Amino acid sequence: MSAHQEEPIAFPGERARIVEAARGASAGPAGGGIDLWVNNAGIGGAFATLPEVELDGDARWHQTLAVNFSGAWLGMVRAILDMRQRDSGGGVVNVSTFYADQPYVFRIPYTVPKILLRKTAALLADALKPYGIFIADIEPSLIDGPRFRWVAKSYAEHFRRHGVEDPAARPAVRGWFERHVPEKAPRPADVAEAVLFAARRGLTGTGQEIAVSTLPRPPRASTGGASPRRPGRTVVIVTTARAASEIDRVGSIAAWCLESGSRRVIVAGDDGMIARLGRRLARGASDSTWWNLPIAPEADSRLEIRGLDSVSAGAVADVFSGIENVDGVFHVPGDPEAGERFVLFPADPALRGLDAEAVEARYRDHQRALSLFLERQVTAGLIVARQAARSLAAGGFFTVSRRRPRTPEAVLASEAQRQIVRTAAEEFRLLGIDARAAFTRRSRPRPRNESRCQNSIARFG
Repeated sequence: MSAHQEEPIAFPGERARIVEAARGASAGPAGGGIDLWVNNAGIGGAFATLPEVELDGDARWHQTLAVNFSGAWLGMVRAILDMRQRDSGGGVVNVSTFYADQPYVFRIPYTVPKILLRKTAALLADALKPYGIFIADIEPSLIDGPRFRWVAKSYAEHFRRHGVEDPAARPAVRGWFERHVPEKAPRPADVAEAVLFAARRGLTGTGQEIAVSTLPRPPRASTGGASPRRPGRTVVIVTTARAASEIDRVGSIAAWCLESGSRRVIVAGDDGMIARLGRRLARGASDSTWWNLPIAPEADSRLEIRGLDSVSAGAVADVFSGIENVDGVFHVPGDPEAGERFVLFPADPALRGLDAEAVEARYRDHQRALSLFLERQVTAGLIVARQAARSLAAGGFFTVSRRRPRTPEAVLASEAQRQIVRTAAEEFRLLGIDARAAFTRRSRPRPRNESRCQNSIARFG
């Protein structure tokens, strides 16, 4: 890694070579295999605020996601499959980052893949215990050396580019540096010692996380600010809801906006959501929050329903085009579907006894599920958040409203969106941007007074 520019370590053909090495390790002269897999490859991606993040090109969202999460995940899955095939036990040590769940401003493309890597390890760890396989996560902060100085300098430059001429003179920005940039950074050897310690200890199950930093271990950062108490005149609700409870969550938010005085509420849903909503209303679901709402297909009512391709940045931008002064944006994503489930594949008991060809077929199925998950849950969530940050009027808000996760993939999707929201909220605060960002489990924002609360319970209880 260059000290002065963010260049990927891997080169064309390297990934295939590494995968083949993992596949063929058990054919070594000593008849061995993979006993320990260490994921230490990574790239930083570009420095960018949420509105500036680019999916392709120099900002490299997709490339950073592929190196920092997808590649790391696929490599460790190959290693785990080898350990299981030999019934030998073993371990995986991931190197994520101290900042994966912190508001590490300008670094959404870096921290979101890292929180995915950290959480997949935690979700998979207990499932691998019966096979004697452990997963540990090493979490270094900035490490001493040329890159440390380059990152610190880049932060100062980016704050200045966004209007903070002297970061040290602004207390909020100075406090952020004190919490995230260590005065005495740990050395590369400290990270190596942590990896060796985790490998020698070899404890299975969750909780194998080791921070490597002279910074105090912070509590998990809050997920943005509070949900809005008033929605404003114009609100956009973007949704890929699937389950009836998710669809009714959208209806509850739309009803709250209309009750609170919004003059225009636009619900942009993908084909799956709109089709399910139509079927739900056609069955006469009088218990639904959508019942009796003034729905109109186009801009001839206070509540509009529009179609949306949720994984297309252009389609999401089209929803917002021509709307002046967007006061609020809600994102109500649906939980990952069956075709997006991949996390527990390496620990699946059904793999035992399958021949190599059958395991490889299952691996490819899991790989497709991973790709769908990243596209529909992670990248789509970033696209909506980015568009919201670009479109909000002064004083506006962006809120992700998601039900409590029920599957490992739903946990991952929630964590990715939490990290986007907490970072965006901190960027708004430090750069003096008059906007708010929040993540909530509530199906509708908290009422302003008890009377409104009682009305809400009566109508939507």
